[in-house]
Order: sequence, then C-alpha cells, then structure tokens
Amino acid sequence: LRMRPRCRAGEDEDAIGDACFNLGNLYQRHDRLGEAEEKYLELLEISVVARALVSMRLGEIYFQQGKLDDALGMFKRALRVYRRVLGDEQVDVAKAFVDIGIVLYQKGELDRAMAKYEQAREMYCRLVGEDHERVADVLSDVATVLVDQGKDAEAMAMREKALGIDRRTLGSDSDGVADSLQNLGTSYQTQGKLEEALAKYEEALGIV
Repeated sequence: LRMRPRCRAGEDEDAIGDACFNLGNLYQRHDRLGEAEEKYLELLEISVVARALVSMRLGEIYFQQGKLDDALGMFKRALRVYRRVLGDEQVDVAKAFVDIGIVLYQKGELDRAMAKYEQAREMYCRLVGEDHERVADVLSDVATVLVDQGKDAEAMAMREKALGIDRRTLGSDSDGVADSLQNLGTSYQTQGKLEEALAKYEEALGIV
C-alpha cells in the first residue's frame, strides 16, 4: 500500500504525529482496520521515534487480518527499533518477543515460538519481578505451546503458576484470574481430572 505523504516536517510535526496516531488507534479499536493502517503508515513517514510503536500496531492489524508474514515483519521491525533506541533490557523489547512468539505459534513453528516466550519471560522477571501479570501472561502462552507438543503435565504446571501470580497481583475477582482458571480447567479436563476441572470452571463462572 503506497501512501501519499500528508504530514509536513516542521514545528507542527509532533502535533500532526499525535493526531495520526490517535486516529489510527481509534479506527483500530472500532475494527476499521484499513483506515487504521492508513493512519499508522502516515505516521511512519513523520517520526523515526514512533516507528517501533506504529510497527507494533500495524503488526496487530496484520495479525487480525491473518497476514502472519506481514505481522511478523512488523513485530521484528519494532524489536529492532526498540533495541536501537531503548536498549536490550526494556519491557517494550520483551513485549515484542511475546508478539513474535504468538505469530510463530500461529504459523506452527512451536520451538521458535517457545524460544521467544522464554526470552520474554526471563526479561520480564529481570525487569518487573517474577510476581507480575506480564509474567503470568507469558506462562499461559508457554502452556499453550506445551499442550500442542503433547506435554500436558508441564502445561498444567505452568497454568497453575500463572493462576497463582494472577491471584496475588490482580485480585481473586479479576478477569485475568477467570481466564487462568478456565485455562487450568482445560488442563485438568485433558488429563481426565474432571472434578478438578469442574471446580475451576465453576470458580471462573462465578467471576465472569
């Protein structure tokens, strides 16, 4: 998609960049993905600093559209910019690893996805500590890969750990806890532990 440059360099560049981003964000939230893509691509022409964030947003749009290779390219681009501008040890870098892992998982590249998740988990643990919802989210992603690899017991252990973190950090009545309970219930059900699975599903239902 070739964009016509609409934003001129100069003293109003930052304001125009903010407007492009805000419009893109609004369109994306309302599933007007083509218009969101247009605004984000405009912003790429304005600001080098904004490239990482906009690349992440474009990656999200392409992922939603099923354009996995395009999404992967954008997430990798964001990762390169974040590392160059912010350094290697940053939460945004870890988030880029997660998003790359998600795309690789959808492409069926389980080992590569797992490697990215592990990089993200280790970085999050160093930056925000092991007891953090971001770590819990990555553990859930790791569990999903383990299930596809036939490692159900290991997946269940990861989901139990994620649930514990979510309970401590988000509170027992949070949506995150409900999601973790449902995931853990699925693990119990897969292993034939139906009473335990039912208990988790019922607890999750009580939150939702």
